[in-house]
Amino acid sequence: TIAFRCGGAIPDISDYDVYQDRIKIGTLDEGFVERIRPGDVFILGSQAWQMTGMDRKKVLVQRVAGIPPTIPYWEGLRPSRTFDLGILVGELRKKMEEKID
Repeated sequence: TIAFRCGGAIPDISDYDVYQDRIKIGTLDEGFVERIRPGDVFILGSQAWQMTGMDRKKVLVQRVAGIPPTIPYWEGLRPSRTFDLGILVGELRKKMEEKID
């Protein structure tokens, strides 16, 4: 019963291997792969790559230069900062800036 009550404990997400020719260069998560299409450019390992296609659980790419990347997509693992915490962080930064001056 614990598995049914805590269904979100293990995400049902898989990774896709990324290949240039026959060389594996990294992985992408399923959520990102669902949103990119052949021709899209993304950054992986500080390099720009253009998706050329897919083959089962492989994303096929070619290295590119001078082409701006497609806006990346990712899901955070935690909720974003609350409004109240944002106010406190801003106040702390202001106090620290005054002390540094």
